Amino acid sequence: MARRETRLSETDLRRTIGLRLCEAQRERGLTNDALAREVGLGLRLVQKHRAGDHAPTLENLARYGRVLGRPVAWFFGADNLKDAA
Repeated sequence: MARRETRLSETDLRRTIGLRLCEAQRERGLTNDALAREVGLGLRLVQKHRAGDHAPTLENLARYGRVLGRPVAWFFGADNLKDAA
């Protein structure tokens, strides 16, 4: 039997990452300004990442992960890695 791959479109991936950022940010109780400061990025860029309008680089995802206590894979939808940070 052939292996079937499931791939997210770039748009779906950006949206998934954005939703995960919002979820983790809400759980930490951070405002957009506070998140931008702690991550070391501009507020507008953080807003674009959260909205799914712009894909963060892996380096920026690692920064978000450190601040929000999540492994990078979690932002891609890896639910089982929530506590691996």
